[in-house]
Amino acid sequence: MIWGLNPVSGALCVYRDTVARSPVTPIDCVRFGRVSTSALIRATESIAFNIVEGCGSTSQKELARFLDISIKSASELEYQLMLARDDGVLGESVWKALSEGTTDIRRMLCGLRAKVLESGQPENINHGAQ
Repeated sequence: MIWGLNPVSGALCVYRDTVARSPVTPIDCVRFGRVSTSALIRATESIAFNIVEGCGSTSQKELARFLDISIKSASELEYQLMLARDDGVLGESVWKALSEGTTDIRRMLCGLRAKVLESGQPENINHGAQ
């Protein structure tokens, strides 16, 4: 795992802190102000999905490309979280925790991407071997 927060729990945190705490039912909360809950969850899942897809890459350059997409998804999530806070969907303390976690994940991904590009060794790619 790249970060202490695994991809599934990251998506569940976003769901729990938006949909589950909403004054409306999950069926009604397709959209909160300017941000849809499904967009928040999609951006969260995209971070993990692109890391996983990149681990199946045949080159370091391709792995780095998928990590770059994950970094962009983290940036998108940060902005969506900010909008959710501004629209009153997330309280300040919940927003701060989710935002800081997202920033930490993005920072770690940037570091990993840099190391992947520096190494350039295909044998460093994890193809599921234990």
